[in-house]
Amino acid sequence: MRSAISVKERLKNYAKKNHRVVQDVFIVYVLERTLYRLSISKYKDQFILKGGILLYGLYEGDFTRATTDIDLLGTGISNEADKMKTVFSNIFSMECDDPIAFQLDTLKVSNITEFKHYHGLNIHPCLA
Repeated sequence: MRSAISVKERLKNYAKKNHRVVQDVFIVYVLERTLYRLSISKYKDQFILKGGILLYGLYEGDFTRATTDIDLLGTGISNEADKMKTVFSNIFSMECDDPIAFQLDTLKVSNITEFKHYHGLNIHPCLA
């Protein structure tokens, strides 16, 4: 596994070289590693990526404002908060070759559009 210090230094160097805000680079790194976990999980075919992180990827990071979240559309999977908490607990607990670790005991799931025909959820992980 790559060391956290090594990754942090490389991200800082990348930010400096590319005239980016370091915190934005850190956020995008965590989002990308989260998407990697999703891509190798058993749930990979049940979510469609949309929103800012998709555009960020399409434009190879040449985006005026860094995104701070991941927007997904679930397909063929329950959108119930308890189910999504289980799904994302499984995804966040996956071991990968990076220093990212999530605190699963603090994972929060909340409704954001509860009274609409298609309701959405916010999933709030915390890094360890």
